[in-house]
Amino acid sequence: MLLGQELGPFSWRDIRTWPRPRVTKDRLFCVVGVLVMIVLFQNIGVLPTAADRISLATDRGQWKREREAYEREVIRWEEERNEHVQERDSWQRELDDIRKRQEEWRRESSAERERWVRDRETEVDEWTREWEAKKAAALDRYKEKMAGLDRRRQAERDAFDKEKAGWALERKEEERHKKEVEWKRRGAHWSEPWGSGGCVAYGTRAYNADLFDLPKDVNWLEACSDMPIKFHGQWVDQPYKCENKGKKTWATWHIDFSEPQCVTYWDTLKDMGCSPGQSGMKP
Repeated sequence: MLLGQELGPFSWRDIRTWPRPRVTKDRLFCVVGVLVMIVLFQNIGVLPTAADRISLATDRGQWKREREAYEREVIRWEEERNEHVQERDSWQRELDDIRKRQEEWRRESSAERERWVRDRETEVDEWTREWEAKKAAALDRYKEKMAGLDRRRQAERDAFDKEKAGWALERKEEERHKKEVEWKRRGAHWSEPWGSGGCVAYGTRAYNADLFDLPKDVNWLEACSDMPIKFHGQWVDQPYKCENKGKKTWATWHIDFSEPQCVTYWDTLKDMGCSPGQSGMKP
């Protein structure tokens, strides 16, 4: 703004002509109070002083140096951390290598153990088969030996039983003969037996015979039951039944041996000619 320019209702000439203010006590007290307040605020730390500015500059330099030292320390820590990471990675690689070798060793050991187990199982199987074959052969020899011994024993037993049966038969024949001789000495004897009717059962036929010359002092039932008789060359002790009527005594026997007429058989074939109306058929 140029001097002499109009300032609203005033001008520079008017301002120069204004009265100057006088310095009064009140104004002086105000200035002194302001200065005292400034000093007080500087003492309590509200307003900075020149010393504070110098101290602040010193502190800032110290802070800068400490920050630079801290940054260098951080860099050193970072380098150490990188070294630790590299060392840890190296240890991890070594550990992985060790684990890999252990795993390979386990696989090799497992394969070798399985191979050893298979070899042992094969040996055991071969030994078992060989032992089973030897045992079976020994058992067969033992069974054959025992079978031969059993056959010899059975043959001896059969021969003994046959001989024993022969002795018993001879003894019975002798006893029957003695009975027959005794009864004949006393006068009693059987007539020639005859077949009575047909067969009474399969392979069995009934025969009758009369008892003659029985002494009067002998019971007819006792003599009939005790006196033997021969059928087909074999002695028979007791009859099937004894009967008496007046002075006549007779007995009935059911003979179940050497009776081919009482066994089922086919008759001889007879030619009946051709069947009428049936080609190739003949009764």
